[in-house]
Amino acid sequence: MSLGSTRAKQALLEGLEDEIADVVGMRPASVRRRLRKEHGATHVRNVFHDRWPTEASELGRFTAKQAIRIGLDVEIAAVLGESASSVRRRLEGHHGRTLVRNVFGDSPFFEIAEWEPTGAGWPRGLVSDGGALEEDGADPGEGPGDEHDKVAEDVLDLDASSSVSADLHSGVGSWAPAETGVGPLVRGRYRITGPLGEGGFGRTFEATDTFVKGRRVVLKFPLESEGEERLEREFLRAWAAHHQHVCRAELDRDELGRSFLVLEHGGRSVSAVLEDEGPLAPELAIDIVGQIAGALDHAHGRQILHLDVSPGNVLLDDQRFARLSDFGSAAEGERLFEDGKTTMLAKVDSYTRAYAAPELVLEHLGNPRSDQFSLALLLHSMLVGEVRTRRRRPRAASGWPGLTDAQRAVVRRALDREPSRRHPSCGAFVAALHAAADPTPGSALRRRLGELLSRIDTELGRGGSASATTRVGGSMLVGGALEALLRSAVHVVVEAHDALDEAAVLEALQAVNRRAQSVERAPLGTLCEILYRWQKRGFELPAELAPLEPMLGDSGSALGRAVAGRNDVAHGRSQELPAELLAELRRFVRKWGERLGP
Repeated sequence: MSLGSTRAKQALLEGLEDEIADVVGMRPASVRRRLRKEHGATHVRNVFHDRWPTEASELGRFTAKQAIRIGLDVEIAAVLGESASSVRRRLEGHHGRTLVRNVFGDSPFFEIAEWEPTGAGWPRGLVSDGGALEEDGADPGEGPGDEHDKVAEDVLDLDASSSVSADLHSGVGSWAPAETGVGPLVRGRYRITGPLGEGGFGRTFEATDTFVKGRRVVLKFPLESEGEERLEREFLRAWAAHHQHVCRAELDRDELGRSFLVLEHGGRSVSAVLEDEGPLAPELAIDIVGQIAGALDHAHGRQILHLDVSPGNVLLDDQRFARLSDFGSAAEGERLFEDGKTTMLAKVDSYTRAYAAPELVLEHLGNPRSDQFSLALLLHSMLVGEVRTRRRRPRAASGWPGLTDAQRAVVRRALDREPSRRHPSCGAFVAALHAAADPTPGSALRRRLGELLSRIDTELGRGGSASATTRVGGSMLVGGALEALLRSAVHVVVEAHDALDEAAVLEALQAVNRRAQSVERAPLGTLCEILYRWQKRGFELPAELAPLEPMLGDSGSALGRAVAGRNDVAHGRSQELPAELLAELRRFVRKWGERLGP
């Protein structure tokens, strides 16, 4: 039952005075007295009818999670002229920290104020012209009530009276006319080009890095001072989960020591892509899921659970290279040993309800397979071209267009209500999808070899004229295709040996990950190493993998150097894979394809 629909007597018995006080703006003692005066059966919203939020301006300040808990769907529905049930579905379909005014930003009643480029209204001493700070003097704006003063103080958390060190902070740059695309300069480095979004926790802005030509970033500022601690936790978890398919995060501070995040700009969100383009082809959708699965398994190996996989948190660049973003809901899992098996659990305090696994909603506990459940729903959204707004299980047939019956069975397992019955890992889920699409191991390998060869040919065809950003992105795509090929190879080995089950694969991968965490530059990737270890334990490679055998365990081979080179690019130690290495890798891939036959 919501807070507004709770009866006065029950509210007193349950001690809800503090919660009610936060909503109506009264002291808890005053709330208690009024509850006692009213009839015990009167609803709380009627007890405080004179103070209960009913206007759009009042309702807009609550988060989606608060609105559901308080029961403000009734009041919001009255403002919008909609049914309370439809309002509640929209609230449940957004992240819990999203403000109501952003959930219903498409309505004129909850219009989101545009952040127009203008030079007026920024706090004195923080507006620069050509990089030089203005001296304290008359406010160049319209006065202390100007809307842009509010944006500057609320968004960037800058005090108008604070002094700014030119060495540490060149101030907030003045807005130039909109057509120039020049915005405020943050920390003397990041030029804001416009707002991206706002939630109950923070605001994000698109910006360019003036120190690195062509580099776009996302700046994330906490709305309140206590949000800084959460922001720092988000940074630490994103850093621990560092992977080629995770948006890089950097923590920066202003001159007063207040934190903000600098995030890699991964492109457009999947939700934006679906809105513009509609459903994605099944092959592309599965490829994107495979890229994110690699990032999630890597994070799980480092005891980090994302717990908020959704279309809004998966970004795609122009080449469809996927990156996972927003570790604000991520948690550090605790390893437990139960019934002879190792499990990992974490307490959960926020998630996107429409994509959440049952255990998150019912028990507020997450595990690695909770991310797998959300990943399967992400696949569903990409196949149907719509972002989910409610927690309803997709239909068995019509809900999965383009998938084979065998693939639908794979997805059903990933969406099992019981976590232990799902696939052992996100990677195992994706490998099973590929295997179900084409049950012949040789055919699956041929497809992966073809994808890798196509990526290599594209990079070799660019020449030396491509920009640094393009070269980095292309090398990462080659690395992703190589990882997908090796995952298929692991699946082939598992299928060929009854003694190797998927659970054993997962445990072995996690063991290698834990051992390699302190190694800055391992000669071979995890998948190469696990194949090599199996071979040493007496598990022969199937005939389809015969060309791979002499290269395993050899860091000097084209395969080993390509894996190491991919890692260098991912960690910023290099901008591209050398052309001679790509040429050698292409010869190896072609020979492998010839051995497999048509």
